[in-house]
Amino acid sequence: MFFIRIDEKLNWEILPEKSRIGNFEVQKGKLTYGGRNWTAWFTTEIPVQDGPYVFYGLPGLIVKISDDNNNYHFTLTEIKNGNERIYYRNKGFELTWEQFQKLAMNYYSDPFARMKSMGVPIKKDDGAGNAVSMNIREESERLKKIIRENNNPVELNHRVEYK
Repeated sequence: MFFIRIDEKLNWEILPEKSRIGNFEVQKGKLTYGGRNWTAWFTTEIPVQDGPYVFYGLPGLIVKISDDNNNYHFTLTEIKNGNERIYYRNKGFELTWEQFQKLAMNYYSDPFARMKSMGVPIKKDDGAGNAVSMNIREESERLKKIIRENNNPVELNHRVEYK
């Protein structure tokens, strides 16, 4: 697992608007991050200044957050009793934005490079459950098209520009 350290300061605007989500009394917060405008709902009933992905820093747990275009939408689905122990996410191996961009471009340039370098036979499902050989060039072009069409990262200001 990889992660990219986010050093961008999150400048929340806490709004007076309140609501209810599930069993929680929530309050609205707004933020501009990664080239997107975000609306969050947090609860002070759980005094943990955390939330999904990189979102944290409100005076309570973020229960729901989405960007203004509704491309990304995170909602708390479950809280388990951890016997008063808090478990933090395992972050994994740290990459810089530059390292991530290089990995992304390398994969885009040749999506099957790793498999080819290991000598693994590259096959695909024929739709009937049978493994069949494939045209790697055609399949690479198909994957590149999918990558270009779905290039909508959370951080628009760090989008990899595929050509």
